[in-house]
Amino acid sequence: MAVPALVVRGGKDRMVSQAWAEEVTRLLPRGRLVVMDGLPHMVPYKDPRGLAREVGAFLEAAW
Repeated sequence: MAVPALVVRGGKDRMVSQAWAEEVTRLLPRGRLVVMDGLPHMVPYKDPRGLAREVGAFLEAAW
């Protein structure tokens, strides 16, 4: 996939390891990893505004 891709992981995610998130990001030619400190697996439910800020920043930088 040659388009910019954002990988988001909660810092306290017990389902997706940091190593896995880093590997997925590495495999994406234009991938970027954001780890949201203190959050569990379901980031959109716990901090939707924080996630929206991260997506907005990503989109501004990517395009």
